[in-house]
Amino acid sequence: MTTIAFRDGVMACDTRMTGGFISVVRSKIVTGHDTLVGFCGDPIAAWPSAMYLAGELQDRPPGSGKDEVLFLLYRSSGLYLVDSELRELPLTGNKYYAIGSGEQAAMVAMHMGATAAEAVKMAIKVDENSGGRVKEYSL
Repeated sequence: MTTIAFRDGVMACDTRMTGGFISVVRSKIVTGHDTLVGFCGDPIAAWPSAMYLAGELQDRPPGSGKDEVLFLLYRSSGLYLVDSELRELPLTGNKYYAIGSGEQAAMVAMHMGATAAEAVKMAIKVDENSGGRVKEYSL
């Protein structure tokens, strides 16, 4: 799966993306005008929705309710958790948050003061589904 972490206006991700017998290096964060969208789960199902949430697509893609995807959305109005049907849950009061298979490791690292990128690096050490380089983005 993946690790996406957010803290202090910075979103970071690992770059391992696997499916079947292939493995590619790819960022799991889409940037838009004053928006960062991190995604975990099926990348083919998640990509159009992430582009829409980032404001890079005008037409809302059909919901992917049968696909297991989750988004972490950051915009000027705050931080949101978004499901496959594009329903947004505000994460008010959260200074940091993580999603994906490495989320627990990343959250522990951030509880101990790690940045978003440091938290993803820690998650890669203990989560076999996260790997590759760490990418970070900010608005």
